[in-house]
Amino acid sequence: MKCKICNKDYNRLSSHVSKTHDENYKDYLIEYEHNGVIPKCKCGCGEDAHFTKSQGMSFNDFIHGHSINVRPPLSEAARKSIGEKNKINMKRYYKNNPEAGMLKNKCLRSGITEESETRRIESTIKSYKNMSKEDKQKFSDRATLLWENSRDKMMIARIEGAKTYKKRYENNEYDFTERNKKISKTVSELYINGGQDWSRGKYTSPKVNKTYHYRSSWELMYMKELDNDSSVIKWDYEPFSIKYFDGEKQRRYVPDFIVETKDKKLLVEVKPTSLQDYGINKLKKEAAIEWCKLNEYSYSEISY
Repeated sequence: MKCKICNKDYNRLSSHVSKTHDENYKDYLIEYEHNGVIPKCKCGCGEDAHFTKSQGMSFNDFIHGHSINVRPPLSEAARKSIGEKNKINMKRYYKNNPEAGMLKNKCLRSGITEESETRRIESTIKSYKNMSKEDKQKFSDRATLLWENSRDKMMIARIEGAKTYKKRYENNEYDFTERNKKISKTVSELYINGGQDWSRGKYTSPKVNKTYHYRSSWELMYMKELDNDSSVIKWDYEPFSIKYFDGEKQRRYVPDFIVETKDKKLLVEVKPTSLQDYGINKLKKEAAIEWCKLNEYSYSEISY
């Protein structure tokens, strides 16, 4: 590169200008390359361009973020490619630097306020409503994949999410009354019409050292809550049957759980709120409450 002061060529012009002519290279560029005027951001905003030492000792063409105003938008494929590369790079970085991930998470949480949470929830709801059916299906497919590959993690997240929801709902931070009514109605119809393939499987409790065959994901969630609750001494699933009458006909039903804590004994039913007093369930509930009175238990209903 040719020095415009001594008219000689140098490989490291900035170093030459500084050492030989005792002049700041930034000032040299302004005087000899830009006619004595600090160059402006090329987006047309009129602001001074920034001088950088990390990119060849020069003035940037654009102020950070301003290039989007003049450059053509990236294609869908290009954005996806960049996003995937960034995701891989960030995962690798936080895996190798866990303390950085913890610091970032702490900083993000420190900025959470009641107002920001309200905006986030409203924005999420609005964005989801405006999505196409194809985009909504992507969310559904992603959730299905996570449940298949990371079921234990997803179950823990679901339990924690339920706790957060209950806490916020009790504090009147938001009201999902109408939404819950719609969900309860849908679940009730599926339950009554037999249109739902309920989650089934086996769970071994480390607390009571027994393996149970649960009949729904809610039952599994409650089993794990009981094992993680230090106040629970012991519990059992579908422990016995209770007699009750449907008109003149005697029937039996098996309660979901009995639970013994440090200060009380419980008989617990796990089912949607809308079904707790539906049809024959009402008779079962009455029989369970009567049994609790006779055996010094408390009756409780759980609905996630």
